[in-house]
Amino acid sequence: MGPKSKKNKKNSGNTTWKQVQIAGCIEGDNLDGFAGLEVLENYDSSFLSGDLKRRNKLYLNNELDGEIFESKRRRHDSDDEPDKEKVEESEGIDIQEVKKPAKKKKTKEKVQKEFNTLPGQFVLLNPPVIDDIFEDPENAEIKATWNGIGITSDEIIRALVELKFKTSTEIQKLTIPVSCYGKVDILGAAETGSGKTLAFGLPIIQCIQKRLKDHEDEVSNFFALILTPTRELAQQIYNHLNAVAKYTNVTIASIIGGLATVKQERVLKSNPHIVIATPGRIWELFNDGNQHLQKLVNVKHLVIDETDRMIEKGHFGEMEKILELLNSAESNPNRQTFVFSATLTMLHDLPDYITKKKKKFVKPAEMTREQRTDMFAMMFGMKNPKVFDITDNSGVAGKVIESRILCSLDEKDFHLYYILLNFPGRTIVFCNSIDCVKRTVSVLSHLNVSPICIHGQMEQKQRLKSLEKFQKQAESVLVATNCAARGLDIPNIQHVIHYQVPITGEDYVHRSGRTARANKEGLSILIMEQNEIKNFLKLQKTLGRNEDLPMFPIDPKIMKNVKDRVRLAREIESTDLQVRRLNDNRNWKKKAADDIGILDSDDSENESNTNRKLKQINLDLKHKKLQLGKLLSMSIVPANIHSLKFPIAQLNEKIEMNPLEIIKANTVQQKNSKQFKTLKLFKKRK
Repeated sequence: MGPKSKKNKKNSGNTTWKQVQIAGCIEGDNLDGFAGLEVLENYDSSFLSGDLKRRNKLYLNNELDGEIFESKRRRHDSDDEPDKEKVEESEGIDIQEVKKPAKKKKTKEKVQKEFNTLPGQFVLLNPPVIDDIFEDPENAEIKATWNGIGITSDEIIRALVELKFKTSTEIQKLTIPVSCYGKVDILGAAETGSGKTLAFGLPIIQCIQKRLKDHEDEVSNFFALILTPTRELAQQIYNHLNAVAKYTNVTIASIIGGLATVKQERVLKSNPHIVIATPGRIWELFNDGNQHLQKLVNVKHLVIDETDRMIEKGHFGEMEKILELLNSAESNPNRQTFVFSATLTMLHDLPDYITKKKKKFVKPAEMTREQRTDMFAMMFGMKNPKVFDITDNSGVAGKVIESRILCSLDEKDFHLYYILLNFPGRTIVFCNSIDCVKRTVSVLSHLNVSPICIHGQMEQKQRLKSLEKFQKQAESVLVATNCAARGLDIPNIQHVIHYQVPITGEDYVHRSGRTARANKEGLSILIMEQNEIKNFLKLQKTLGRNEDLPMFPIDPKIMKNVKDRVRLAREIESTDLQVRRLNDNRNWKKKAADDIGILDSDDSENESNTNRKLKQINLDLKHKKLQLGKLLSMSIVPANIHSLKFPIAQLNEKIEMNPLEIIKANTVQQKNSKQFKTLKLFKKRK
């Protein structure tokens, strides 16, 4: 290589690549595979090989308002005539024109930095001044409201203003001041939709933000761990807290099962300050030796959300290991613990690892308030926790209107379709098993309801897509197991239908809590058969009730047309299943015969019989589908009856009858009638 190349090699050795420091969390759908970014600054272009005259030249011009990247392309013609300069200006930014250097001079224009900036951030626009938004009287009042309960960070309050959180909820007013000023452990119980996420999220974010300002060397620390029972709830908490921390330097990550561990390990490499996780996945990554998660024992904040579910017997074995690890850490005496749930006082039998620690263990149903507090304090390593329980005796939010339907098992589909058809609106149908979800979805699909389903056997990406689809459609129907019962804050859910009686009172409360959120009314309907009455009575006892629920109003004339449709849809669903099984059986036999090279005349005859049978079944199926299509095209309401579409008040302006008011009136009427009986099988819980 000639002298020139040696010189280039020498110059190139003096250049260094600098890693770009990126503010905020880098998790997102559009950044999959993004591992890092480096930039080369102040290099000598002479080390580049080739004809430099034909290469582009970069000119950097730094403004006081931000560092602006500006490039100009020049082409040198044989007649030495310069091209016209083209400068692109960003909207709203004044860009100083860069003077073209003389052609004979080959020295590179030096980069002049008038103030210190982070290396590699060549485009950085200054955000609007936060104080400006508080000049508005309304925003200033909102700021004063949040300042009054201990949230003093302007960055957090600015995000709250944009999210239209003008005031705090009851549980937030009680817990946030104690969390911010007292730094004590919190036991909180509040009804669903009461703002529990921000009750623990705001103090944690503010505390971390202040700590990062005072101790710059702690920028890569692991400050807070939030554990949830379901993946969907973890993702929802991540979205809520990320929106609140938008203008802070606090970074947040979501670590859940069902997604690639490689991607989540890459997220943890950015050293997020807050990790929201399900117990199984975070324990798996911890055991794999993830560097960031090894700081787990030193977390300053621990949150256990939906606590009653997390400590259920037979669930979350990893939870025990995480708690033992955290409680054994003697180097972290100042950890702050938050324990929240809508059903904190409704307890199951506790796991064995808790009951074994006490020789004389009292059953949860026999515990007093003080004993329950001591039990949670022991379990989660809490020290003198403050208890805030604002749930009423029923456990269900006051805006939820409850009702029930008693019918035979065969009639459940009739009543479900009756409700969905006559009460349009965003609805969740809860089932106790995955098989029930699949069968219900199949029947409703034939009735043109277009249901969306969520259950535990679905992949995590499918579950997230189903939730996204459900939120986008105004009158969508979601059929789900209890994996969608806890914590999900989906707006404008008008109806919750319990297709099967929940196994526990907690499940009933959390299912019903998906509706009547944000101060709106909602409808919770329980469909039960004779064999479920025993479970219903247990549920009522758990909730401390001794009165029956009001009956849901059913019009028998409309129900007649509903039954005709549903019966035909169930026949089609059954025939479809028969066709699929015959096809699967035929294909399996054919494949097995081909694999072993057998060709039997008896098999050919059997295949011909199967084909004839399938042909006849398909003709019958086609006839039934045409018949059902004709029924679906007709009005469900008889000509002599006015429309009975009476959803709750927020749904439709053309309301003639409101089912909530009807149920309230029916409740009074039923209580006054001799047929209404108060449940005397148990005494009301004190």
